Amino acid sequence: KIEISGTMTIVPLAIAVAGAGIEGCSAFSSLLSRRENQPGSSALVPRLTLDRYLSSPAHETPVLIRDIVSPEAMESLADELMHTLGREAVQMQRKIKDEDDGSRTTEIYDVALQDSVEYMMDSCHGDSYFAFCEGLLRSSVPGSSELRDKLTGIREAPFPNQENWFDYFPSKIKPSDAIILAGTGATSTLHRDPFEWTGTSICLEGTKIWRFILPPPDSQGGIAAVDEALGSYRLDSIAWEEEEHDSSEE
Repeated sequence: KIEISGTMTIVPLAIAVAGAGIEGCSAFSSLLSRRENQPGSSALVPRLTLDRYLSSPAHETPVLIRDIVSPEAMESLADELMHTLGREAVQMQRKIKDEDDGSRTTEIYDVALQDSVEYMMDSCHGDSYFAFCEGLLRSSVPGSSELRDKLTGIREAPFPNQENWFDYFPSKIKPSDAIILAGTGATSTLHRDPFEWTGTSICLEGTKIWRFILPPPDSQGGIAAVDEALGSYRLDSIAWEEEEHDSSEE
């Protein structure tokens, strides 16, 4: 999948379903299973076609746009990605869970993008692999520009003829697209993106499960109630860190 990343607020909790236990909160999940229909479980995130979404793009709850391109086209893009950038070096994380006390340790390896896929196939819930490759699509490798344009066209399809305000950001803090590979058992920490973020995720291969918390109304504390209940903290983008580093060197 392709994601935009930036400053986010992290809440140290595994799943957003916990938000249902906060007064005024609702929780939503993209997971299709019988559990979604049980009392107290999270509601299912609606799946819409692109045409239906464009006819009414404002929604009070999260939505997923399905079949935005054909499965054959997505498969072709995944193959093109590996053919074009497969030899590029990336950092891969491995999280191992201790069977005795439940603690987790993280190991980091430098591998080629195409080699990381092999590790993803061996990933499991107690020993998972994950790679977050920010900025890789900006590579100077021949063919990467054409690949980036194709993926950008898909990413922007739900927002036709709209102005991209990130075009006005200083170049050093513009968010960049990221290639993310994750095997079975790999998770993303529950987080809240900044600036009413409009990041778009394109899933090229496999399945990603999304879980969301809808904050209570302002009269019941709003997003601050969620932050307080779940103990959130700030995590700055790499782009901001690089800008501060560059300024200190000048």
